[in-house]
Amino acid sequence: MIQRVAEVYLDRTEVTNAQYRAFLEATHGAHDAHWCHKDEPKNWNHTPTAATWNDPKWNADDLPVVSVAYWDARAFAAWSARRLPT
Repeated sequence: MIQRVAEVYLDRTEVTNAQYRAFLEATHGAHDAHWCHKDEPKNWNHTPTAATWNDPKWNADDLPVVSVAYWDARAFAAWSARRLPT
C-alpha cells in the first residue's frame, strides 16, 4: 500500500562538528526550556562524550558530530529551527 505524505525537507548532509559547536557555544550546553523537551532529564548537558568530542580524529569542524543522544539531537534541531523526523 502506498501512502502519500506531506512535503518534507531533509538536510543534504549530517550536522557537522562546527554546527554543533555553534549550538553549544550559544546555549552553553545546558538545559534550556526554549530548546529542550519537557521530558529531558534535569541538568542534562548536551556536550558529546569526551572520548570523541576531544579526539582530533573525530572532532574536526567538517566531520559529522558523533556520540550525541536523542536529547542532544532534539535540542540542536529546535535551536536551529529544524525538527527530528518521526
